[in-house]
Amino acid sequence: MKSEQEQLQQGQRVLLAEGEAIIALSGRIAEDSGFSRAAEMLFACKGKVVLTGVGKAGVIAQKISGTLASTGTLSIFVHPVEALHGDLGRLEREDVVVALSNSGA
Repeated sequence: MKSEQEQLQQGQRVLLAEGEAIIALSGRIAEDSGFSRAAEMLFACKGKVVLTGVGKAGVIAQKISGTLASTGTLSIFVHPVEALHGDLGRLEREDVVVALSNSGA
């Protein structure tokens, strides 16, 4: 078992790594003209924000959906496979779909 000092150091390393990743991502967002359009669509959404993804992307999509719902935005998670078997009926014209993917496909 790690000592308390080793645990604190590990926690600091994790936070520093995550902080560096966020800083790197901020540069990519600034270059991506699609980010502003996506934000506009989310702000203008009159229906639900529907999140979807498979694997770890699906887990993250579920977390984002839960966070949106807990802060007052109507949001649901729809698993892509379940969507093919009837859950697409949960989507409405006014909804915005956010699909997360690790590979971009």
